[in-house]
Formats: sequence, structure tokens, C-alpha cells
Amino acid sequence: MFLAVVEQLKAAKDKSGVFNVLRGIPAGSANNADTTAAIQERFKDSPDDLWLATQLLVSGPEPLWSPALLKERTERSTKNKWQAEAGNIEADLSSPANSAISVRTYLFPGSVPDKRALIFAGVHQSEPEGTAVAENLRGRLTTDSAAGRPPAYTTIIAPNLFEDRHLTGPLSERRLIDDPNPKFNPKKKEDPKSNPKTIQVDPNRNFPGEVKPGVGGGSDAKTDAEGRDIFDENRILISLVERFQPQRVASIHAHSSKNVQGDAPGVYVDPRTDAAGKKADIGIAEDMAKFVAKGLPASTVASTDATVNPLIGNYAKFNSADLKKRKEESDKEQADFEAEQKKHPVKGAKPPAKKGQETVPASAPNVLYDASAPKASKGTSAGGWFPEDSQVPGATPGVRSAVGIYTVEVPEWRGKDDSKKLPPVEDLEAQALEEILLGAPARP
Repeated sequence: MFLAVVEQLKAAKDKSGVFNVLRGIPAGSANNADTTAAIQERFKDSPDDLWLATQLLVSGPEPLWSPALLKERTERSTKNKWQAEAGNIEADLSSPANSAISVRTYLFPGSVPDKRALIFAGVHQSEPEGTAVAENLRGRLTTDSAAGRPPAYTTIIAPNLFEDRHLTGPLSERRLIDDPNPKFNPKKKEDPKSNPKTIQVDPNRNFPGEVKPGVGGGSDAKTDAEGRDIFDENRILISLVERFQPQRVASIHAHSSKNVQGDAPGVYVDPRTDAAGKKADIGIAEDMAKFVAKGLPASTVASTDATVNPLIGNYAKFNSADLKKRKEESDKEQADFEAEQKKHPVKGAKPPAKKGQETVPASAPNVLYDASAPKASKGTSAGGWFPEDSQVPGATPGVRSAVGIYTVEVPEWRGKDDSKKLPPVEDLEAQALEEILLGAPARP
């Protein structure tokens, strides 16, 4: 194998070709004398190129690197004025427990040392719109980085976390995944021996539950918060976070269109719990929501009717007349409901859901999930794992610091007339992530 690698290195036309060859071989092959000699000869007059080639031999492609190595890479590229590079450096992160499962990742070098961000999508395979935004973002970063406008944050994107599952059937049936090893769960009273029905798990709630006092579980946690085994893909993600130590994280999903702020398409955040962290996290989410709302055409955001304005979640713009009209409609619906109940009482009947909820203008978007939303009791991204400190097995210090996680809820527009509406929104969301969350310069 090493002989073939040496031949590829010698045949590479330029240094980018050399680096790509090195990124494609197993990490740790630097102990092969022929391979090492080949890169030393190729880069004998270029210390930075020799350094990069050596690190690729030792540590593999950049998505596998430690924060210290990534920091040195950024410092060298800035100090010695490396030529602009497109990034988009690919690496498959594998599950040691299941060779059939891996997660594709792409790294984009940032311009500021010690700033790192993680973006992932495809947690729910029923939400392809989220993966489309992640791929849109990957394309934008590739183009802009190559043009000398890299993000401030060294960024890893995992555009389709559960891609290797190859789930089939209607989209609505791809949200949950069968528990690979169901067992009795005292919290849920689930015992597959007495109830053979397959237990399905929401992968967005499948994160460590074993904790030390005040510290969340890490990659060595045996089960999630509900006592279920953690999926391989989530273990890969957790291990990546422990190694990469991102300060900003975003998860891209999709959401059905509803006339409810906090439970609809938009930008949301599960913020850190300390006052300063919470304020900063909410502020960034609001900035992204405002950015998208500002870029949407007036015809998309002018109405409080959910069939006209499916972005009412937190992208919508409302004036005082809109709010007054909404309250009048809500009051009338409530009165009609009460009058009907008096005439024809129906046991257990409930008034029109959400109709009385106050709507705030986009100048102050609600970026926290609606407290009364159906999934709010567990309505956080990644099971609420990111905003809490978590233990890192075998590391010193052994704790990964809390980080707020931003959730972009892309509209689920799937009708025949939606094909023209969704791409502009997806582009705005990708642009908001690139410029606001990742700190990339705006395009000229």
C-alpha cells in the first residue's frame, strides 16, 4: 500500500494534489520511511507545506485533528499568508461498534485561531429540507473560502447525520428509528418481553443520561436520559464534540407550517444556563431570525394567516393593525366556541388551540420554543446535552464546556407550488449561518 502512496505523491501535479493523497490514507502512516522521505523531498524548501503534510500523515484529514493542531494551522496560514483555500476537506467518522455506520464531515479552515463551530443536519431523515440548507451552506463556504473570504470559525459540517440508515417509506415515517437493543425502561414501563412491539426512538432525544453531579454524560455513557442505548451516529457526534470542542453549534431541521410563534419554522436556541451565556446565545439567534425575515419578500411575511405566511414562527413581520386583527379573531373564535358548548355540550372539547396567543413582531422574535408546544417537555435539540457541561472520558481537563445550540427550523414546503418558494428561504438561512454564526465576510 505504501508503495502505491509514494507513487501517487510523486505523480501529484501540485501541493494540493499531495495533500489530497495524504488525506486519503490511514492516519499514523508516518512511520513508513518511503512515504516520509517522499514528502520531505517534495517540500524541502517549504516548511509550512512540510508541516501540513506531516500532520496529515500523523493525524489524518483535518476533521480528525485536535483544537491545538487546528489553532496552529490557522496561525501559520495567517502569519505566512497561505494562498486562499476552498476548504471542504472531507473525512468519514466511523463507529468503532458498527463498521457499517459512519458520518461524513467537511472542514473549512477559519481565519481566527481558537474559534471552532459545528453544523449538522439530517438528525431526522423525515426533514430533507434541513440537509438541503446544510449542503447550501457547504457550497457557500467552499466558494467564499476559495475567494479569500473564509469564516472566522474553523467549521465542521455534517450535512446528513443518519445518512447511512437508508430509511425508506413515506417521509413521515422516517423521523423515528428502531431501538437496536430495547430493554426494560422503568421510566416508561417498557418491557419488550411482555410487549413485543418495536420501540422507536427519536434520535434528537437520544443523548447521554448518565451524569455526575452537575455534569452531563460523555461518549462513554451507556444509555441516554431514558435508559435507551445511544445510536452509533450520536456517539460519533458526541466524540467529535469532545475532541473538536466547538464554541458554536447549530442543528438544521424542518418544521411544519403553523400559525404559532415558538412552534413553527424559524430560528431557535437552547441557550446556556448562566445569565451572560443565555443573553449572548439568544442575541445571536435573534440576529439570524431578523436577517432571514428582512430578506423575505413582503408577500411571504405580510399575513398572519398560516396558509399565506408559513414563516410565522419567528420570521414574520407584524404591525399594530395585524396584532389587533389577530386578537379580534381570537376573541371571536373563543366566544363562538363557548356559545356552541352551551347549546351542544361536548365532553372534553377544547377551544381552538393557540388562537389566543400573543404574536410579537420580527423586531423582537421569539427564539425560544413555545412552552406549550407538543414536544416542549423534551423540545430541545440533541436532548439538551449541549448547553450543559459534560464529562470527557480520559481527558485533562475532563469536562467539555457548555455551548448553546441553535436550531434552524426550515419550512416543510412540499406541495406542488412550493418548489419556487423554498430555495430562496434556504439560501437566506444558509447565508445567516455563514455570516452571523460563523463570522464569514459578506459577499461583495
